[in-house]
Amino acid sequence: MKKIVPIIFILIFAVIILIFGVSREPNSPVEVLNSRLPDTSDIFGKSDSGVVWQDTIGKDQILISQIVPDSEMKGKNVLITMGGMGAKLKWVQKWTEELYKSKLNEFDIGLIIVVKGPVEEYYDSREIDIKEMTKRFVAFYQEYGMKETFLIVHSSGVFPAHQMFDYLYLGGDDPIIKKMNMRKLEILDPEGITKNKINYIMLDGEMGIPKGYPLVEGMVKNLKMVYSIYAVDAQTGTESGMADEAKKVKENFSEKTILHKYIAENSKCLPGAKWCVHETLITTRPHNPAKYDLKNDYQIFDSTRKVVTGYMGVVKNGNWE
Repeated sequence: MKKIVPIIFILIFAVIILIFGVSREPNSPVEVLNSRLPDTSDIFGKSDSGVVWQDTIGKDQILISQIVPDSEMKGKNVLITMGGMGAKLKWVQKWTEELYKSKLNEFDIGLIIVVKGPVEEYYDSREIDIKEMTKRFVAFYQEYGMKETFLIVHSSGVFPAHQMFDYLYLGGDDPIIKKMNMRKLEILDPEGITKNKINYIMLDGEMGIPKGYPLVEGMVKNLKMVYSIYAVDAQTGTESGMADEAKKVKENFSEKTILHKYIAENSKCLPGAKWCVHETLITTRPHNPAKYDLKNDYQIFDSTRKVVTGYMGVVKNGNWE
């Protein structure tokens, strides 16, 4: 009897280990497809927008989410967002989730890609792995026959976007690399499967000339359309910080560009606060009435501060909605 009791306890302990050690499921339903994960513990998992983030490129650089199963991906659209200078990946992620929840879920999206903002104003470091992101983008088109892409870019986020176009259609003809005599061109879309399928939506952006990553004719001619959007405060008449540069996009690429002036109502921006007005293309009421506040403007939305999506009406039918 003395020998039997310890054996019974051992068996009970073994059963407990099997129940709680083997059958326990992970906290997140996400299957991680790439081992290079950001350190931020809450960046993966299902958001209140319903988006599940499944993959990442680089450290705190790029997030990817396939919205629907493989069997439903054919002919779906792509959403790509790129933040302005200094915008962290987590901030751009929150903005993107709000965009999707509020409007972009109506656009038959199958794939979402989120890109952090450049470290510097003119993206001098080229620190974001846009080349790898572009390879993945093309691979989705090859595998699933994706339809349109909506590339929504704010401020200095235009420069990684131009780098993407460069890799797609010009082979990486980077002006900085050219100066270093280290240029090796590699066109990532040699078959042209993404040509005339990208709607480039520039929110108070610029061409990148003479500083930045330039937008050139060889890129623009392969895009479906360019939408250059700037804002004007309804109460003060103050134009957004990059309004003049946004207008130049239309001047230089008139056939492919639709220029739209957004009248920002009740923004509470102070007179002359052009960088506050700059943020009215992200949120209806920026957090700092004197200038920008990317951390809060990209992340905090409520009944008084709604995410701005009206430009998607311009894309859809020419009217701000």
